[in-house]
Amino acid sequence: MFSNREIGTLSVLAMCRDTPAEIIPIIGEEDIDVLEFFGFIRISRNNISIRVTPEGHAILEKAGKDYPSDGQYRCDGAVLQRRLIVSRFIFWLKANGINSFIQKPALTNGISFLPSFALRREKGRNVLGASRFVGMLYGEKTAFACYYVTDDNDGIYPDAEQRTFSLEVLTCRKKSAVIFTGKDNYAELVYTSINSKSTASSAESYFNAAQRFTCDVCFIPMSDIGFRQFRILNIKNYKKRIFDAVLPNDWEALKGRTSDAVRKSTGEKYLVAIDGNISRLQSISGESTHVIMLSDHIKTAEKMLKGSKLILHPVDIREIERLLCDTDDFKYPPAPFITKEGRYLYAPVKAFGKSRR
Repeated sequence: MFSNREIGTLSVLAMCRDTPAEIIPIIGEEDIDVLEFFGFIRISRNNISIRVTPEGHAILEKAGKDYPSDGQYRCDGAVLQRRLIVSRFIFWLKANGINSFIQKPALTNGISFLPSFALRREKGRNVLGASRFVGMLYGEKTAFACYYVTDDNDGIYPDAEQRTFSLEVLTCRKKSAVIFTGKDNYAELVYTSINSKSTASSAESYFNAAQRFTCDVCFIPMSDIGFRQFRILNIKNYKKRIFDAVLPNDWEALKGRTSDAVRKSTGEKYLVAIDGNISRLQSISGESTHVIMLSDHIKTAEKMLKGSKLILHPVDIREIERLLCDTDDFKYPPAPFITKEGRYLYAPVKAFGKSRR
């Protein structure tokens, strides 16, 4: 009998088509062992990716889940590399409790993710195909355009990108924002965004593009801390609640990109930088502004903002969570998977194979 978790893992593997074999510990070795044992997945011959077998697609069809498969497997090339980075991001979300993966823009309850390959699946459509765009992450009030920053990228065209990801058909009438991700720690993500090379004179590095975008830009590493950072950014009125705690009855909201609030008793300006956007902070480094930011970001910020007039106030992410977050358990329930017809899914005896171990 297969569990929700195992069918969920197999479904996401089928949706991605190619998933990096190196992230098996993130996916869950127990699930991979079970799926490989029954012959539902296999490791590619070059040991690069995990792929769902025809037997795996057959069991998913019984579960009422139908995903297209490749007529011919890809061993290398740009398409494969793009699939690998998108699937890496998807399984990072899944590991942190996000299990709503949609195939077209739609309003959903909670957090959901629309992969870039779903947008590009229709013939003749290549939405944001010239960039490292990996998909739209829909929060409670915000639609985040997600970009995977790599060492070998060619930069980005921020104006053209924003005109596309801000379209109502993609945002579903939610506020637009950008996420830069792709590295496991914050410092590496920031430095990679700075050093991104451009082969075209009009393209910008991701770091410089962060200043060109007129919407919020978030630097979020693919780590536990990064996902907790995203949860905070997804909370309605999180800045207001922080100011209510830090400056009770002594602040007023300000509009603009240079500051979020002013302290009424002193006239001092304050900015909440939980988004980790140091590019924005550099653009206002000549102003005497108090900046509230995560302690995990402080070393990188101090190094890059040395000599600036900004006054940095590091706050431990646990303190922010105590103030803002609930205690939802994001773990995927290990209950048996039940089809629409009310049946359990069992593995046929002929599907038995050899374990990876």
